[in-house]
Amino acid sequence: AAWNYLNIRRTATALRINSEAAFRFSRGVHPSQAILGAKRAAELMRRYAGGKIAAGIVDSYPKPPKFTAIKLTSEEVSRIGGIQLRLDEIRRLLEPLGFSIEFLNGHLMVTAPDHRLDIEGSADLVEEVCRMYGYDKIPTKEISDALPPQRNNRNLEREEIIRDILIQLGLHEVITYRLTTAEREARLLPKTITAPDERPYVTLANPISRDRVAMRHSLLASVLEVTAANSRYNEQIAIFELGKIFLASEDGPLPEELRRLVLVMTGKRKVEYWQDDSSESSYDLFDLKGVLEELISALKVPEIAFKAGNHPTFRQGRTIKLMMGELQLGWLGELHPLVVDEEDILGGRPVLAAELDLEILIPAIPDAHQITPPPIFPAINEDIALIVDRRIAAAEITEAIKKAGGFLLKSVALFDVYEGEPIPSDKKSLAYHLTFQAPNKTLTDKTVRKNRERIVKALENQFNTRLRDT
Repeated sequence: AAWNYLNIRRTATALRINSEAAFRFSRGVHPSQAILGAKRAAELMRRYAGGKIAAGIVDSYPKPPKFTAIKLTSEEVSRIGGIQLRLDEIRRLLEPLGFSIEFLNGHLMVTAPDHRLDIEGSADLVEEVCRMYGYDKIPTKEISDALPPQRNNRNLEREEIIRDILIQLGLHEVITYRLTTAEREARLLPKTITAPDERPYVTLANPISRDRVAMRHSLLASVLEVTAANSRYNEQIAIFELGKIFLASEDGPLPEELRRLVLVMTGKRKVEYWQDDSSESSYDLFDLKGVLEELISALKVPEIAFKAGNHPTFRQGRTIKLMMGELQLGWLGELHPLVVDEEDILGGRPVLAAELDLEILIPAIPDAHQITPPPIFPAINEDIALIVDRRIAAAEITEAIKKAGGFLLKSVALFDVYEGEPIPSDKKSLAYHLTFQAPNKTLTDKTVRKNRERIVKALENQFNTRLRDT
């Protein structure tokens, strides 16, 4: 017997019947094969069971399929297969496969055998010709047209560079769902501090589940979902994701797709080690800040500044606004305790997070940067301790020192902050390491002293500072 393969496939799928017959007949068997199977069965019964074969065949075959001849020319074989063959050569290659062939007005009319349901057009015939001719005999030809010019995807290349740098810094990449719910993202904004995000979401008409109904507004919410799941099993988490957020557009039905970078760190700074007593220390804000400083330095992005700020998602006093000139690149800081509780992140340790706008960062990455050879002349180190007003940020003093130090000042590092006796209550002490170095000569004490005095004078004029005596 023969069956409609579409009906067999639907029935087997609906009833979940994975039998050998369903596998075979759901893919299509030509009805002409039924008579061959019947004859074979009759012969086996005659040979092994003593049966007697009656004359004739009883068959119900109301709609036999029509055999359609396919036109094939030498030019078509040359165009598709790349080989030059005469019609009689093509015929000799196809006839052993059971094809019926007739010559007609300078071309061939080829009829496929009934068991070859895969033959539907001239391209299928050319494939059979090439197979019989031998793929190894087909000549190799170069493309007749010039190759298109190489065009690099700059944005994709920069994203890969960012991934490589962060992985080298010890973070692991995650890929999260782009679908979420408004209630899920509302956890980033404590209800006691601020109102929830009221921007419209791009929603799905046929969501896959109740938890995946809208396109996300925040990449941080997605990464914190992974952090919460991993906090149950891992004592050290340092992950990042490059992804897109989707904001409803006023210009059309399609949303704006904006790229973001999110980093999250929490848990132990070091894995346990029997000779190290510091393995219990936790990641803090400066670990995350250090990762971002290394990332920015490796990307050679200029004009990056870390400034104190306030954000409802982060803890007050432990929040930093990342600026690129006049543009705000992102936020970083320690998550607010209410947000940590809402996200159900376990471990009882600080959760550090950062979110950067890649739409600002990636265009600022230079295509090339200047490399200077390492200096061959020795450096001179100087330390200064300054009494400054408590309200003045150390970063402002650092920038002023760099500006006043000139090209001989190679680095400035804050190494001590002190408040208390004998410092007045409205003052604080900031101590800095200064490194002076010249590219073409050895500096003298006189030259360094002159630069140091210039720095001290500039700070006195700008911030009313004074050197600390004790």
